[in-house]
Amino acid sequence: MDAPALHLAPDPVAVAIPAWNDRPGLERLLDRLDATGARLEVIVVDDASEDDTQEALATRPPPPGGALRLLRNAANLGPGPSRNRAIDAAEAEALLFIDADDLPHRDLFAWLADAPPRAPADFTLFRHHFCTREGRLFPGRMTARDEAAWDAARRARGDLAGLVRLEEAPSLAGMIAFPWTRLFRTEFLRGRDVRFPELRLHEDLPFHWAAWLRAEAFLVLDHAPPLLHHFQLERGGRATDAADARRLDAFRALDMVLEQEPSLAGAPGAAGAFIDFSVDLVRWVRGLLKGGPHAAEAARAAAALGGRLVALAEVSGAEWEDREAHLEILGAGEAADA
Repeated sequence: MDAPALHLAPDPVAVAIPAWNDRPGLERLLDRLDATGARLEVIVVDDASEDDTQEALATRPPPPGGALRLLRNAANLGPGPSRNRAIDAAEAEALLFIDADDLPHRDLFAWLADAPPRAPADFTLFRHHFCTREGRLFPGRMTARDEAAWDAARRARGDLAGLVRLEEAPSLAGMIAFPWTRLFRTEFLRGRDVRFPELRLHEDLPFHWAAWLRAEAFLVLDHAPPLLHHFQLERGGRATDAADARRLDAFRALDMVLEQEPSLAGAPGAAGAFIDFSVDLVRWVRGLLKGGPHAAEAARAAAALGGRLVALAEVSGAEWEDREAHLEILGAGEAADA
């Protein structure tokens, strides 16, 4: 399908980019953003890089008709606090997160201009392309999990046109917690205190669920192609490649959601999506840590989480398919044997 004509509002879209020691990836992303022709307020938050990122950006011109703003953390804080700085600094009415190793579709902002998030819509959701092979660009598909969540939302609601509320399509909240699949209303993030915690990994989980659960309504670009190309490549040294103690942050992040989002208890559809999301994540984390020095701690954390998920299912009335199989994955009763 052809992209709609570009008709962005007078205010540009803010693009928040956390960066750390990846000058080539950052420059590639900025070049692609320039090529979209959109009016952008690009906010790069340099997380105390040790390479020449600052020097390279100091002389770079802003995107056509837009602005390039450079912020630098005095110490390495991680992607969560860096994104929070961008939320606080943004002047545009809408904000998009993109990481330095991702690439937007050339028509990303044309499509988003066709469905901008304006109250009561707090964000616009769009498809992405999940790539595990270098050089494989558009067109593409999301992960199998995200495709299934999208299809389930269509079946639940009939279509995804117009304003959508979470209770009408709760499976969408169970998509992988990528922060860059939605264009947010900046005032929604600030006014509802939707922020990233200070975790080194899985910092996007509390943000992801807070946005879904605190939004009044949202828009879905169901008719658009994948609009962002996400690389998930095994290169070593990147946070996404980690298989060490940092992965235990997944349990801390899930606990934060349970503690900070009391509305889950009154939302059976969203609670069911969260339970399924949590089990799938635990399965993956425990697989990464299996046989290693942190396997026992992961088993104990999984069993404890299992108890909390059982309580959530009971209080919310959520339907829990494959409950017995899921409890086995969570390891209820096996932590002492790990």
